[in-house]
Amino acid sequence: MLLPKKGVSVFNDDDLLFSPGTDFSYSTYNYTLLSAMIEGASEMDFPHFMKTSIFEPLDIDIPTEQQTAVIENLSKFYEVENNQYKEVYKVNNSNKWAGGGFIATPTDLVTLGNAFLNHKLLNKRTVQSLTQPVTLTNGQINEQSYAIGWRSHISKSVFKNNYPVQVFHHAGMATGATSIFVLFPEYNASISLLINKTESPSNLFKYAYDLIHLFIHKP
Repeated sequence: MLLPKKGVSVFNDDDLLFSPGTDFSYSTYNYTLLSAMIEGASEMDFPHFMKTSIFEPLDIDIPTEQQTAVIENLSKFYEVENNQYKEVYKVNNSNKWAGGGFIATPTDLVTLGNAFLNHKLLNKRTVQSLTQPVTLTNGQINEQSYAIGWRSHISKSVFKNNYPVQVFHHAGMATGATSIFVLFPEYNASISLLINKTESPSNLFKYAYDLIHLFIHKP
């Protein structure tokens, strides 16, 4: 098991890609750094902070991935090679809990999404800050319309009539697993899709949009 502070040591001595604020590059390890900061500010280890501050108030149980832990009903993870499914090798994500080391269900994530949209954990001002895409020093929004933990943009692909819809989303891919998490604040709706196979996350957006059509109808 690697604690967040040890995880930071993986990249702590790396050079910056560019001066802060002048360009954009997504990195999962940003969240490793954030989790180490949370530990310092809260004086708790990161999994305990998440459990007591986030998960328990919402009555959900999302454990961290640990090599020695036995998690009941955990899926096996697969990839496709030469049109054949094969189980992937085991990986250790305990060096980046905040960036992909939690084991959740779609129901858990929808519960989190609903709490986020309805300000049950964070106030409205904080939610607005987290979903406002970062502007670079040149005055342009970064190329991925990335905010803080969310990509945030107006999509015209949700409904067939090109009706503009505000979307907050994040996707992820790990060895043998793929996920997307999409929030529709205009409709107070959250959709989580998880599959236990290596896949391009972008392939799942169609299914997320198909699902929202079951609840929201536009002419």
